[in-house]
Amino acid sequence: MPAKEERNMTNPRSIALYGVLLLMVTSCVSVPLAPVEEDATAKQFSPAQGKCLVYLVRPAKGVGMGITITPVVDRQMVGALKEKTYAVAEVEPGKHVVALGGSGMETSAAVTIEAEAGQVYFVQVYPKMGMFAARSGVEQMSEEEGKKLVQESKLIKGF
Repeated sequence: MPAKEERNMTNPRSIALYGVLLLMVTSCVSVPLAPVEEDATAKQFSPAQGKCLVYLVRPAKGVGMGITITPVVDRQMVGALKEKTYAVAEVEPGKHVVALGGSGMETSAAVTIEAEAGQVYFVQVYPKMGMFAARSGVEQMSEEEGKKLVQESKLIKGF
């Protein structure tokens, strides 16, 4: 009878198994959500007088489900987005840059918005496949599409 094999935790199969398990556990990590009342208020899409609102929406997509994306508006971090969550930034009229990053991202992306007082803008953020790690994508959306995605999502608690 052959001798029982010792388990070697440094072999490639063990490392791959633990990597998959770690990915599964971390993909279940959630982000802090705002109270239901704040979510309902944000979904009224009403900027304060003389201000603009920028909604950053992370829809449900198959790629990168476990990746947290950190949107930044004019170099100010607004929170951490997982699938089906959104954040809102109140800004002054003028030029604003929405940039993205995230844990383990290969690159970041950005979009510039020329905001007008009293207007509401929607930006979709999402991870996409990269060579060695996830990449991020960002694009401005129409008001109709943006409102639909926000209604399907939950407001995060900002920083």
